[in-house]
Amino acid sequence: MQHLETLLAHYGWEGTTLVALLLAMWFVQLRYYLFVYGPVASYRNNRRPTVREAEPPVSVVVLFVVPAFLWVAGNFLVSAINEGEGSLANVYMATAYSLTPYIVIGPLVIVSTYVLTLNEAVIVHYLWAIALLWSAGLLCMSVREIHGYTVKETVKSSR
Repeated sequence: MQHLETLLAHYGWEGTTLVALLLAMWFVQLRYYLFVYGPVASYRNNRRPTVREAEPPVSVVVLFVVPAFLWVAGNFLVSAINEGEGSLANVYMATAYSLTPYIVIGPLVIVSTYVLTLNEAVIVHYLWAIALLWSAGLLCMSVREIHGYTVKETVKSSR
């Protein structure tokens, strides 16, 4: 508890890049689990077993790291042109923190697939959709808040 108080005294309730890195790594791990086992843990797609086994884990990591890097760099550069107020670290932290709903809801959905049947798969799909929409909403709101944009400027810079 003393360590937590020391961290809060030093950083306050602001986000840190270390926590953002841990969240991003947790997201990649969740995506890798979903790639290997599928969205429903007890259901295997028998049409593609060789493709799934032939794919190296690096391909799953690259599918997240490259778009995330391009998003952070592009968002920072567009904000620099449009006189945004955020720094590169702020854009990176906001991107990683906006994945939190997906990271929190993901394991709950995976555990629920052990209980739900395939007839109840619509519940699983809705939970995934909620997590993705919530993360996308947080990402848009974080761009607006970091750079001090209005809603119109946020939509213009996110194109």
